[in-house]
Amino acid sequence: MKRAVVLAHFDRDGVVDPCVVAAVQAYRPLADTLLLVSVSAGKLPRALDGVVDGFLPRDNVGYDFGSWQAGVRWLGDPQRYDEILFVNDSVYGPLFDLRPALEDPRGRAFDLWGMVMSAEREPHVQSWCFAMRRPILESPAFTAFWESVAPQPTKEDVVNRYEVGMSQFFKAAGFQAGAVIDSRDEPPPTIREMLHAAAGLGPLGLLRHIRQLRRRGPPYNPSELLWRRLWQAGVPFLKAGIFSRNQYAIDPRQVLADLGSLAPAWGDLVMRHQARRATGN
Repeated sequence: MKRAVVLAHFDRDGVVDPCVVAAVQAYRPLADTLLLVSVSAGKLPRALDGVVDGFLPRDNVGYDFGSWQAGVRWLGDPQRYDEILFVNDSVYGPLFDLRPALEDPRGRAFDLWGMVMSAEREPHVQSWCFAMRRPILESPAFTAFWESVAPQPTKEDVVNRYEVGMSQFFKAAGFQAGAVIDSRDEPPPTIREMLHAAAGLGPLGLLRHIRQLRRRGPPYNPSELLWRRLWQAGVPFLKAGIFSRNQYAIDPRQVLADLGSLAPAWGDLVMRHQARRATGN
């Protein structure tokens, strides 16, 4: 399979963090063409010299879909590829080999596919990692969708119009959309998972966690709530939002402990990235 990978990068401090460097290096063996599109960094870090096929800095407009749109234009004829994989740095990883997930039978049946199918709002492929395969790449719908992408007033508008809207657009055009993990098929968190997620927070922390589960769902976002299920299913990513908005009141120390056991090098990278974000240095 001939594959292009387009990575959309944003960093509030204008740097390419070592986490992103590690991600790019992990994508390299999987990509015939690897493009990094950044709205933050003006130049490629030395660690990525010779690793990417292209580096495209651009103005910070349009969020990730604006970067992916620019990447599609940079790639040229989409029919040169069997698949274009679109990713961003709102996740850490790949934490381990991504190739099995790319070849997973649960995703192979779909023209538009990703790691997670969300049940929130309308069913849709979550946009932090998704791909379009040859049936779409050969269709006028591919160009029509990417030409329709335009700057939106808020991130919420982008999510509604493009993340959620993308799945609806291609379904209406006759294509199949799905994912390795379909949250509609996922059972709710078990008692053991809830205890684990709030392991170091004590009884009050566990109560907050349970209250957040009741307040926010179902449907739940497995990318942030069920991180261990993702890994067990072969999805090698961790949402950075667990450490920022933390919408399910999870114990971040437990997440880091699990990550350290799974992928020690990534555990160190994530801790350093979170420390930089906390201090602004």
